[in-house]
Amino acid sequence: MSGVATQATVRMLTIADLPAALPLIEAFSRYADPDEPFRAEKARDTWMVLMGHGYGILLGAWLDGALIGLFGMTVRPNLYNERILASELVWWVTPEHRDSGAGVQLLQRAEQIATEKGARWLTLGQYLDRLETRAVGVFYRRKGYHAFGVGHRKELTHV
Repeated sequence: MSGVATQATVRMLTIADLPAALPLIEAFSRYADPDEPFRAEKARDTWMVLMGHGYGILLGAWLDGALIGLFGMTVRPNLYNERILASELVWWVTPEHRDSGAGVQLLQRAEQIATEKGARWLTLGQYLDRLETRAVGVFYRRKGYHAFGVGHRKELTHV
């Protein structure tokens, strides 16, 4: 970005906003799992269900009428106790707006909503096989997050 930075407007997206959000969800999906095909209808339908049940929160950062970033999370009851869990599912800012502060704005609003809904923690994902992993980890720590585990994945073959 060049010139004077303008702060994005962050607001909760509605089901009606999903068509605008899908290109950013697709960009995140292609980054997060480049070997898997993106299915826009599946993404739309999944978010419709999550949002319709009140567990899915999708935030958008808008600048000059364009959606430049989004943060999606679930905020739901724990299966085993009374705690409320907040977990990031998608967090994407268009490359040309990465230094605009929109990502931080989205995170701050997500934290606020999670807190209002009674969550004690917000869990953020991190792809450990990416070149920028160290920078992401530094950013998370600067924002008060700490690593607490590592996930493992195995491709299952279908009989």
